[in-house]
Amino acid sequence: MKMLKRVAAAVCGAATLFALGATAMSASADATAEISVEKVTIKMDQVNDWIPVAMSIQNNPGYAASGLSYLYDVEGDFALDSQPLYDEDEEAYKDTLAQYEAGAACRDLSVYVNRNAEKGIVGFSSTGMSNNKKNDVIITAYFKIADPSKAEPGKVYPIKMNIIQFCNKNSEDLPATAVDGYIMIEEEQTTSSETTTSSETTTTSTETSATETSATESSATESSASVATTTTSAAAATTTTTTAAATTTSTAKPSQTGDAGVGVVVATLIAAAGAAVVLRKKED
Repeated sequence: MKMLKRVAAAVCGAATLFALGATAMSASADATAEISVEKVTIKMDQVNDWIPVAMSIQNNPGYAASGLSYLYDVEGDFALDSQPLYDEDEEAYKDTLAQYEAGAACRDLSVYVNRNAEKGIVGFSSTGMSNNKKNDVIITAYFKIADPSKAEPGKVYPIKMNIIQFCNKNSEDLPATAVDGYIMIEEEQTTSSETTTSSETTTTSTETSATETSATESSATESSASVATTTTSAAAATTTTTTAAATTTSTAKPSQTGDAGVGVVVATLIAAAGAAVVLRKKED
């Protein structure tokens, strides 16, 4: 019975150790830090300025000793320059030291930031008796485009993140990954403009007063007033010819006394009757 209890206790102990080991491994895997250089976008009117670029840490497991650096091009189309430290006491620049601002993620640590302008390095190193576990900015250094005349919208100047050393206060190495950054000039903003062309129809009304149109406008019935009439009478017969100027149509109207031939016959008969009466009077 005692033997069974001992075996059971040993099994439970082994299971507990295994669980703790798995938890420790999981915590170690989750503790991989990410150290990155900021991705900065500037405008064309900033190509002559010193641009702040941050180095930050996320998922910080707690570090003390470190050796981290920015790497940048010093020649070619993508060359940058780093700002040297200005010593206010001596009123002069320290070319081997870099101008920087310390962030919350290096607080309580001894920090040193150097600069190698010829090789394109801004280096950060730290030591400490306690670990810093802040997920924040470590330092911010300053960079400028080396040849602004070659700057153009959309151009990217890369800055690499380099991890040399990353340890805790016990000098134990800590896992970390590096993420590169850049300085990019903002691309030109293109706006699509819509142009609407509207066709406008202008109607011009020409109004002519009654006094102006009365001389030129007449109805069909009124136009017949301008008529040339010629009347010819012959042998008790009248023929009237009417020409309408508006329609240029000739209309022949019949005589009101009847047909011309009938009139001639009647006149002959009357003359003959008269002659007979005269002849009878002579005979008597």
